[in-house]
Amino acid sequence: MNYQEKPTNFNHVSDQVAQTCISFDEGMTRLANDQRQIHDIKGPLRDWMPVVTTENRFALRYRPTGRDYIPTPHALNHIAIKGRMSTWAVKSLTEPIYHQTALDDDGEKRVVYRRDGRDAIVLRDYVQLHLFQSDRMDQNKMRLFRTWNNGTLRAFLSDRYAIINNLWFMQTLQQLIPGGLLVHWRGDADEIFGNVLIPDTIRQENDSNYGGMLSISNSEIGTRKYVTCPSVFRAICMNGCILGEKAGVAIRGVHKGNINLNDLRSRIRKNLELQIPLLPQGITRMLGLRDYDMGNTPIRPLLAQLRRDYSIGKKHISGIVKAWGTEMGILGTVARTAFGLQAAITRYGQTLSNTDWLRFDHIGGNFANMSRSNWINFRKRAAAMDMKTVDKLVGEITLVG
Repeated sequence: MNYQEKPTNFNHVSDQVAQTCISFDEGMTRLANDQRQIHDIKGPLRDWMPVVTTENRFALRYRPTGRDYIPTPHALNHIAIKGRMSTWAVKSLTEPIYHQTALDDDGEKRVVYRRDGRDAIVLRDYVQLHLFQSDRMDQNKMRLFRTWNNGTLRAFLSDRYAIINNLWFMQTLQQLIPGGLLVHWRGDADEIFGNVLIPDTIRQENDSNYGGMLSISNSEIGTRKYVTCPSVFRAICMNGCILGEKAGVAIRGVHKGNINLNDLRSRIRKNLELQIPLLPQGITRMLGLRDYDMGNTPIRPLLAQLRRDYSIGKKHISGIVKAWGTEMGILGTVARTAFGLQAAITRYGQTLSNTDWLRFDHIGGNFANMSRSNWINFRKRAAAMDMKTVDKLVGEITLVG
C-alpha cells in the first residue's frame, strides 16, 4: 500500500487523517523485514572478549565466530552497569570532546577533538578489568546478547530477561482493535513506538479532525516497559496528547521472568475495554482548553513557567515557540489559550527522538487534564515571575504573534 494513498478499507476516515496512517498489515510487514537482521546469542561471558577493531573502535568479539560487534550507546550502558563501571566514563570514551563555549558554523558546540584508537584501548582495558575477570564477574552464567547482522551489539541482558516479541504485540493489538490505524509509527526491530487510531472516535472541528488513539510501546532490548495508554490526536498536524492515568488506565509491565502470553493478551484486552470508552471524553476535555485564555499574561512568562514546571531545556523552549507561531497561523487568537500552548508542545514533540517525543506527549496530556483553576494558578505563577528570572529561563527568543 502506498503510504500516501487512502486505505480502501477505511472509507469512513477522512483523507486528512488517512494519508498520515498505515494499516496494521503494512506496519507488521515493515517490522518483519526489520526483524530479519536480528541474531540473538545466548551464552556466557567467556564466549566474548573486548577488542579494538582495525578501524580503531571498541567492540566485543564473539569467540566462536571471531566476529566483532560494535555496542550501541544502549548496549554500552548495559556493559557499564553490569560491570559496575561508571556509565559516564564508558559513554564519554566514545563521544567527541566539545568546547565549553565556542560554536561551529551551525551554532552547535565546536568539537575540540574526536575519540580515536587510544580511547578505544582505554575502554577495552576498562571493560576487560571489570567485566571479564572471574573474580569480579561470573564468566559462566548464561546471558542474552542481542546483535544485528550489521555488526552492532544492541543489548547485553540477563538470562532472566523476557522478550515480548514486537510482532506478537502488534498482532495482538490488531486482533483486539479491528479497523485500527497506525500513526506516528516509529522504531525498529528492537523497539516500537506509535499510536493506534480508533476510527469511530473521529470528530470534525473547524480547524481539524480530532480523534482518540492508544499510545503504545514495547522494547525487546530493555529500553522500556510494554505500555498502552489512552491518547488524543489532532489530524492537521497529528499532534499526540497522552491523557495519562487520571483519565484512563494504562497497562505497564516489565520484561522479567516467564511471561504468560495468553495472560498478557487477556490483560491487554481488558485494559482496552476500559480505555476506548474514555477517548471521546478525552477529546472533549482537550478541546475545552480553548476556553482557558492567557488573558493579559505575556507568552514569555508562560513559557518560563512551563520550563520550570516540567524541567524543559532552553533549546526545547525555542522549538515550542516556533511551533506556537505555526499554531498562531492556524488558530488565530485561539492560540493564546491553554489549547494553543498544548498544541505547540505536542507539535514540537514530533520533531524529537522517540523518548523525548513521548515525554512531550505526556506533558500535553497533563495540560488536557488541567482544570480551569489549575490553569489560572499556572497563569498567576507565570505573571508573578520577575523579568530577570524569565530572561534566565527563556533566553533570547523570537516570538511570533
